[in-house]
Formats: sequence, structure tokens, C-alpha cells
Amino acid sequence: MRIGIVSAVVPLRDDEAVARGVALEERLRAAGHEAELVLLPFDEATEAQLVQRAAYRAMLFAPHYDLVVTLRTPAEVIRHGRKVAWLADDPLAPGGEGTLLGRALVADLARASLVGLREARCVLAASEGVAEGLREAGLQGVRVVAPGDWDLVVGAVLA
Repeated sequence: MRIGIVSAVVPLRDDEAVARGVALEERLRAAGHEAELVLLPFDEATEAQLVQRAAYRAMLFAPHYDLVVTLRTPAEVIRHGRKVAWLADDPLAPGGEGTLLGRALVADLARASLVGLREARCVLAASEGVAEGLREAGLQGVRVVAPGDWDLVVGAVLA
């Protein structure tokens, strides 16, 4: 199976999601699959995020991959018929924007993430805290799969 592991990254910054992606890529290849880590540049500035989500949403992954695994928000908004989201942070958690416009933007970002997560055939959380936040937002079937338990991770991704 051809599997794309997609993560948003801030350029020139070490990122835990990249390390998880590299490890997952290695495990999936060891299990006999074609796996590729795809790193999409990401600007964390709140005002840049709606445009970035729209760009991520417009990218076509289906012609290249049979399955896509997303790791870091906002990668969960990409479209694919077989998508698994594995999150270490809750993309639906409220931000610290103090202005009315800032709060509205953060709410829009959370709604965009929720749309992408509802499209996923499986939503995995790297911790119980993240899983609880996702469940409180109405996502059903969120499973906790901690980094490091690679047999469980690979099994959940391929299920």
C-alpha cells in the first residue's frame, strides 16, 4: 500500500511531529508498505492559518497515496478518502486571542479542523488529554495511541 504521512512544520524548527513521522515511515516500510513523509510548511501566526488551511485542503493526495496519515494540525484538513489523523495536540482547543476578531478567527480555525477530522476514518490521539478534548467537541471513536507503542500505532493506521 502507498501511504503518505503528512505533517505541517514550521521551517527551521525541530518538531516532535517530524520525529513521529520519520519513525512511522520506518515502521510502515518495515511492514512492507511504500511510505513517504510529506512535510508542508506552516506559519503559526493566527492570521495566516485560514489561508494555509485552504491551501492544504486544495492539495490532491488521492492520486498518489492509498492512505494518508496526518500528524500535526492543520494537516488534518487535507482531503483523502482514506485518512487517519494522529494528533499530539488538540486542534480544537481555544487559542489565546484577546480581540473579538481574534476569537472569531480561532473559532473558524477550530471549525475547519473539525470538518477535516470528521472526514477521517480514524482519529488517534497521542494522549488521553488530547482525546478528551476531541471527544468533548463531539468526535466519536477517538482512540489513544501513544508514540512509542509502534505495533499499536501501525495496527491502528492500517486497520
